[in-house]
Amino acid sequence: MWYARTAKLSFEELDSMPEVELSPLETALRELMKGRRWRVRPYRRTSDYDYDPRPKYTLDISPHPVPGMIEVPGDHPGYWPGYWTNYYRPELAEHERTRNGTLTFDKFHLRPDSGLTTNTGEEETGEFIYRGLHADELDAILRTGRIESDGSYNLAGQEGVTCFSLDPRQAEHYATGFAPFHAKPSFTHPAYVIKMRMPPPERIRKINAPEVEVYSPIDASDIVDIYRAKPYAIQSGFTDVNPPNGTIDYYYSGSGSHPTSRVGWERAEDKIDPLL
Repeated sequence: MWYARTAKLSFEELDSMPEVELSPLETALRELMKGRRWRVRPYRRTSDYDYDPRPKYTLDISPHPVPGMIEVPGDHPGYWPGYWTNYYRPELAEHERTRNGTLTFDKFHLRPDSGLTTNTGEEETGEFIYRGLHADELDAILRTGRIESDGSYNLAGQEGVTCFSLDPRQAEHYATGFAPFHAKPSFTHPAYVIKMRMPPPERIRKINAPEVEVYSPIDASDIVDIYRAKPYAIQSGFTDVNPPNGTIDYYYSGSGSHPTSRVGWERAEDKIDPLL
């Protein structure tokens, strides 16, 4: 159990909470756990101050289990179970553990026979633009036939546009490392990069290389290729949950570290077919 505002609830009860009652932290957790993408486990910890009897928690964030997944516990005595634990898929990755004195290091390498590559293989030519997506975004494109940013991460002045990049490496990074923690690729929800021809000038609002702002919406039939980022190893993350402090009147997230996904890439032919 953990506390949010004055209510005590389990994670199973989180989805039944009315949206108006949710704190920003709870809203983020709702996104995090949506679709069995990530597993969130709470661990109660003692207060940093003896005079504060209110509970404090650490939420361990790890990938939702899939068949064959191997767990490699971190060597960090004194921390909660799951602290910096690694998970990997042996059909895609090889595991190497080394020691240096009292320190343990775990490395994961993409298997040569995995069928995956270290990037999409695309190169910047100026003829094509690329956009990194999480799984839900691609599902929305396939469902609606339109490419349209919801604006969640647009900057001021980017209303009504969808951002692409001339550089495929930048799009790959946006889909994986740069993605917000609830949208990072997991074993059950990969990330994607879509490739499109450069739109005509009247469809482009601005080019600030390598970024290209395209007026929304864009017809999905303009997509010429889709690449999938499949995690082969994931290191768990965490976030601390702290009680109200006089300025914030609900439980809020404190220190933390996002999960880290190591990915290999493949052409997503199964996603391309519905667009042809």
